[in-house]
This record gives sequence, structure tokens and C-alpha cells, in this order.
Amino acid sequence: TGGVDNLFDKRLWRAGNAQTTGDLAGANYIAGAGAYTYNEPGRTWYMSINTHF
Repeated sequence: TGGVDNLFDKRLWRAGNAQTTGDLAGANYIAGAGAYTYNEPGRTWYMSINTHF
């Protein structure tokens, strides 16, 4: 058996994907949205395999 839960949910709750750069006491940093820009919110893929003899 296999399937997808929450297939028709089209809402995309995304963080902005702009990057921020700066200098914090001599240490440079780059920060972005990272994994928050993933396009499948709440979607679950599942598969189950059963056997018996």
C-alpha cells in the first residue's frame, strides 16, 4: 500500500528566500531562509509492505 496524505492542500507557507549578510564583531555571516522554502507543506508520503507465510 502506498499513498500521499494532504494531496490537495495548495497553501504554501514560505519564508522569504532573500539572503542577509553582515559582520558581527569581525565574524562574517550569511543567513537565508534555508529549509523553510520547501514547497510541500504538510504533505506525507507513505508506503507499507506486509508479508506472511
